[in-house]
Amino acid sequence: PYFVHIPSLPPNQLTHLQSLGLLQSYEFDEKIMGARAFEEVEHLQYDIVLLRKKHAAYLLKNLTTPLNANFTSLDASRPWMIYWITHSLDLLGCLPDDLDLHTRIFETIKGCFSDVRVVDLERNDGNGGSVGCGRGGGFGGGMGQLPHVATTYGAILSLVILSTGPISHQITLYLNRI
Repeated sequence: PYFVHIPSLPPNQLTHLQSLGLLQSYEFDEKIMGARAFEEVEHLQYDIVLLRKKHAAYLLKNLTTPLNANFTSLDASRPWMIYWITHSLDLLGCLPDDLDLHTRIFETIKGCFSDVRVVDLERNDGNGGSVGCGRGGGFGGGMGQLPHVATTYGAILSLVILSTGPISHQITLYLNRI
């Protein structure tokens, strides 16, 4: 089960969650609520606490530290990893307005861009080859990887988040150029 009725947890688990700072408890006051309403609710209620600073520290660590070897399978998800982390930091109101960090993220995303020649396999050039239709491109999952619509979407979402920060002008120029 993903959701647990917190008041039904054993006392030792409630105490543990409170000691970690994840739960705050409060008691309802019968005088404020009225006798009838007071009888209809449990006497002790809990508020779940979001540990914003711990979440932000964890996210920043994963944004600025190279992943270890156990995460090589995620190499093709670089734009998505950047998006999930920057989006989470943005939602928490903890995305640093740090020029160096934004520039490093931007350069990583730019490194995932791949400009490719689009070929029409249906059109023949008369010599058994296909006719080129023009240029295309997008963002791959990592540097030197072929572009894909999903990773392009993740990269663009990341750039949109970064476009509110200190390198907004560079991002606008870049997006207008590609």
